[in-house]
This record gives sequence, structure tokens and C-alpha cells, in this order.
Amino acid sequence: MTSSPDWLSVGSPVLAKILDDLGTQTDLGAGRFVARNFLLEERPPDARTQRYVNVVGTRVNGTRPAEALEQLYAVHSEYILRNLSQGSRANSFDQEAADCPETFRGDVLEPDAGMADGNVELGRVEQVGRIGEDSGEGVDSVRSLLSRVAEGRRDGSPDIRAEKELRYLLQGWQQGLHNRPMRAFLWEDLESVLSRLEDGWPDKLRDRLGMIELDPMRRRPGLGIDICVFRYSIKRVPKGLTGRRLVLRPTIFDEVLSEAFCTSPPKRDVGHPVDLRGFNGLVREVVHPAINLRVEEVWAAGTVRRGVDPDIASARTLHLLKLAEFCDESFQDRFGRTDEDLFR
Repeated sequence: MTSSPDWLSVGSPVLAKILDDLGTQTDLGAGRFVARNFLLEERPPDARTQRYVNVVGTRVNGTRPAEALEQLYAVHSEYILRNLSQGSRANSFDQEAADCPETFRGDVLEPDAGMADGNVELGRVEQVGRIGEDSGEGVDSVRSLLSRVAEGRRDGSPDIRAEKELRYLLQGWQQGLHNRPMRAFLWEDLESVLSRLEDGWPDKLRDRLGMIELDPMRRRPGLGIDICVFRYSIKRVPKGLTGRRLVLRPTIFDEVLSEAFCTSPPKRDVGHPVDLRGFNGLVREVVHPAINLRVEEVWAAGTVRRGVDPDIASARTLHLLKLAEFCDESFQDRFGRTDEDLFR
């Protein structure tokens, strides 16, 4: 049996046992990695973990592994909705507001949480289809508009008319969005891909960021999935009560569950998505309070066309080996036990 972290073994021994069992079920395929990520999340018991196990611990009780995993997905999504998505995206941020996502509440943050470096640039991937749906515009027109604006800004010859039109569109899209934490990557880690924008760059970006949900073979066979990329300064991210930017390491509690997510060591202060093809260096990833993205931050638009191999065991194995270069022996020992089957 894997040794569960304190927040889990103390907060809900029953849930700890269920997750440990799920993590060993090879019949679940990549689904077993979801359970393992909980076992890798090292943190002391605090207000957040206690609230989480209070919600989830009594409602995952399936007698069959597949049933228990399905329950875990459903209850976790409910937790995300209730505790991270109760407010709307706004131009201001209040860490003490009742609808502040739990990720950023003062009672769950370490005193030195966040980043102080104001020179960091971040990147964010959005799906064009969702922008179209939420703004009430056709996907084709949204894609065309984003491409025109992005090309103009990169070339230093902005299309003023297109930018004005896009400004209204982005406003309409974002005014109805929740304030769930935003996932972003550190721009310099993918600058080689995003500065050249060579053929297939959307596929490379999807793979490097572990965005397994962007699989056109499952969602839109033969059509692809349109995406756009925003580039913005860390200075756009609000500060917390301590004066540091609320740019944090993603945890298992901050997003919907994904088999392509992998918990990173807490001491890294950043996360690292699983490279779906496995052969590149680690990309640094963070979450921060939701901000309204701007026209001048649109960088590129393109289409993901290549499918994703659903068997990501090799990708996770290579990812953990990369993490081993940076993490301490305690974390190495933990993933050596949770993912023992990957290293046989």
C-alpha cells in the first residue's frame, strides 16, 4: 500500500484507501493516474483539504473500481463548481470576497505563496469554439478575426478595425464567464514554438501542455480544434494580501480531473504539464486568479489536427524521470511507490 499524505490519511482514511486501491487498477488505464495524483499531493492538513475530504470523502463509495472512479470525477467536478466558480470574471480581485476561489483564499495559502518577479510573461490557450459559443458569434468569423488581429500585431501593423471588432467580441465572451482559476504557462518555456509558428505548432503546443482534451480524433474527426494563444505580463495578475502576485503551483484541487495531469513537488512553486509525446523538456505551469484577456494580448490562432495516443503511460514515465532531476528524495520515493508499475 502507498503511504497517503497526511491531509488524506488524517482527513479521510476511507477515501485514502479507495484512492490507493484505484491507483493500482491497471484495468482503469490512464484513469489510475488520477488517483495517484492525490497520493502525490504533499501538503499539511489545512482548511482547504478538510473541506475537500468533507465533500468528497463520503460520496466515493463504489464497490467496483470503474464505478468509484466515475464517482470521483463527478464529485470533484461538483467541488470545483461550488468552491472555485461561484463568482464572475471581473476587472478587480478581492481575496477576502465570499466568492473568491478557494485556491486563493488566505486561510489556505502559505505566507510566501506567489511570485515577486514582475518581468515574467505568461501564456494562455483558449478554444475558439467556446469563445464563439459564449459570445454568440459564429466560430468561422471568430477564428478569422483572431487570426487577422494576431498577424497584425506580430507584424507590427495592427488592423485597427479588426481590433475594435474583437474588443467587443472578447468583452461579450468574458462577461459571462466564471472566476475559476486560470491555467497559464511561462512564455519563455515555449517561446521557440510560438515565435516561429511553424507548420503543426498547435499540435506541438497541445502536446507540450498536456492538453489531452484537445483531441480532434475524439471530438471533431477530420475537422480539427481551433485554438488561440494569449501572451501577457505577470503584472496583470492581482496581488494577494502579502503583496506577492497570486501565481501558484497547480494542485489536484484546482481543476477538473485529468489523467494527463501530474502533481509536481510543492517546493517547485510551479507545476509541469505532462508532455503527451514525452521527449521535450519540462514546461513550467501556474494557476492565477481569472483576468479579462485583452485584444493586445492575442498572439496566434491555429488548429489542432493530430490525434492523441490515449495510452499516456510512457509519457507519464518520462515526465516523472524529468521531475526526478529537480525533486527531493521524499517525492522520488513517493512516486516510486505510486507509479511502481511504470518503472518495472
